[in-house]
Amino acid sequence: MAKFKGKDLYLNNDDQVYFGDNAEAAMWYDASGKLQINHTVSGVAAVQPYELVILSQLTDALGGVTASGGAYGSYYAYAKSDGTSSTNSITFVNKVSLITSTVVSGTYKIEWYAEVNRNSASNDVMFRIYLDNTTELCNTNFRIADANSWLVVSGFDVVNFNSTVHRVDVQFAGQTTGKTSYIRRARVEITRLM
Repeated sequence: MAKFKGKDLYLNNDDQVYFGDNAEAAMWYDASGKLQINHTVSGVAAVQPYELVILSQLTDALGGVTASGGAYGSYYAYAKSDGTSSTNSITFVNKVSLITSTVVSGTYKIEWYAEVNRNSASNDVMFRIYLDNTTELCNTNFRIADANSWLVVSGFDVVNFNSTVHRVDVQFAGQTTGKTSYIRRARVEITRLM
């Protein structure tokens, strides 16, 4: 039960304060120590660290949020190829491809990992992540001094997908012919962010 102490009103855990002629909104402090509000809160931009922020401030700070929620992780796809593959080609060869089902339009994160090697210290092994046969998300060369060493290549990119099927290829090649490039433990994954 609520009690007044001077000008202050004290409520026990889970006691509620109601707002509106028909009690359309309520606020209470629950037993787990959380302040609960069962209604939309609106206002102006927060200027102090203890003030509530409005959606536009979150969008500016985070680069976008989903107001309705539920988008993050609602789509996930993964492909991998662990075995060692080799090529003498100077044009890119696929190690593993991830072909999505038809996705919902939105923002997606593409992550990749692979280990590469080249049996020559005088020229490079080449690595590429290729999206929809048109866009390079990663294209890099490595000169590996020790032919017995494997170099880890990993990264990510954030892309906007339209509502269709998409393809991500993990590819490799060599800088010159006559030497061999190797790749193993290749992985690629796609997660919906927004």
